Amino acid sequence: MGPDGRLEFDADHDPAAAVRLQQLGSRDPSLRTEARGFWRAANTPQGPVCVRVRSSGVKIVAESWGEGTQWALDRVPAVCGASDEPWSDRVQPAWLDALVQRHANLRLGRALRLPDLLWCVILQQRVRGAQAVDNWVALIRKVSRLAPGPRGLWLPPTGEALRSLRLADYAALGIDAKRARTLRECALHVMKLDRVAQGSLEEARGFLPKLRGIGKWTTGLMLACGLGDPDAVQLGDYHLPNEVVFAFTGRRRGTDEEMLTLLEPYRGHRHRVVRLVTSFGPRRPRGGPRLTPTAL
Repeated sequence: MGPDGRLEFDADHDPAAAVRLQQLGSRDPSLRTEARGFWRAANTPQGPVCVRVRSSGVKIVAESWGEGTQWALDRVPAVCGASDEPWSDRVQPAWLDALVQRHANLRLGRALRLPDLLWCVILQQRVRGAQAVDNWVALIRKVSRLAPGPRGLWLPPTGEALRSLRLADYAALGIDAKRARTLRECALHVMKLDRVAQGSLEEARGFLPKLRGIGKWTTGLMLACGLGDPDAVQLGDYHLPNEVVFAFTGRRRGTDEEMLTLLEPYRGHRHRVVRLVTSFGPRRPRGGPRLTPTAL
């Protein structure tokens, strides 16, 4: 089955790296990454869509299936990080400067559709990653359907589908009442989220925390992964302060406040620095207490 639309543009960066943090584990039914490319299913205002994006090293080629083809193809360059400016400033310390220069080609991408990513992020609130993956897969199989195209991806849930589920339905999927209420509340604001995605980062920074159940952790992740904000900092994460503090100081434990102090010299690119540190920086030794899920 041939695609319904195709787009090609000059770019030498890896589109898979631009969207990798949007994927909820290797079992994510709506997003699959591959060598220098990815497949993404989405609900667009024009209808369902599945997009395949590949890089030849000098060009990025996107093919799309479904009613939302043109809507999606118009946004593929931004999804791949084409609107993100390269950063190769000389910085200190030397190990970080080496990472910046070595990975100057890294681009920060945006979500194809912001609400689709928000549902996935909400399910990651205050639970272990494996549980969030299980919840995401179960939710999609419960209320969604296969995306168009040959890959066999599933569409993320629509706002209407999330609103149709009762708390008991969510509980049967392993999703606690707090996350379920947040999903149902945010599902009321799909159109607003679409408008925010087309607006400024400043507007998004002001709007997201106003949604019931959306705090600093979710806001930071949505700004960074959903809107490509190079300066977003994810606060309230169990592991992130430890990773950043270890990379800069060698200490195995850290706080949000210490992390912010260490990142202050890079204001404007703090998320980019965090991405470099967590993806390519010094590895903190594992061990010590594991996260105990909080009762919600």
